[in-house]
Amino acid sequence: MTTWRRVRPPRGCTFGRKELLLLDVDARIVERTADRIRCALAAAPLGVADRVSAGLHAYAAGFAQDPRTGRVHFFEVLAAVADSDTHRRVTGDQLMELFLTEGASWMEQGLIPRRDLTITSGALLGATRYAMTDWMISDGAYPVEQVIAELVRLYVLALGMPDQR
Repeated sequence: MTTWRRVRPPRGCTFGRKELLLLDVDARIVERTADRIRCALAAAPLGVADRVSAGLHAYAAGFAQDPRTGRVHFFEVLAAVADSDTHRRVTGDQLMELFLTEGASWMEQGLIPRRDLTITSGALLGATRYAMTDWMISDGAYPVEQVIAELVRLYVLALGMPDQR
């Protein structure tokens, strides 16, 4: 039987509650994820589908390599955080900014139609998060490569379709 004892936080540690600790851990997970995506994009070919694929592979890599990070990012932090909308904005905004920067570059190159991608980026980020969450709990029902391939198709369709108004 494991005996749990309260451990004093290191000197200078400001975590007074589990929520704050989880928020900090998740912020670090998102920062590492964003760094991986930036590195992958720096080395990726110029085509939209190739760059989306590289970014999504980089996004999934950390969660595939260490499922604990996925458990914290997709489940634990949301269960502990009272204000999940603020958390979603803090972590999602960093990834949305990467997407918007890429989108602006693709528009400049004439690879996708010019438009405001704010809503599209939020929708695709939500779809990515949902698909990855489902992948995490699927017990291998879907290989991560299949999930990424479906997401790439979704991104390409969402980005390439002209305005239907």
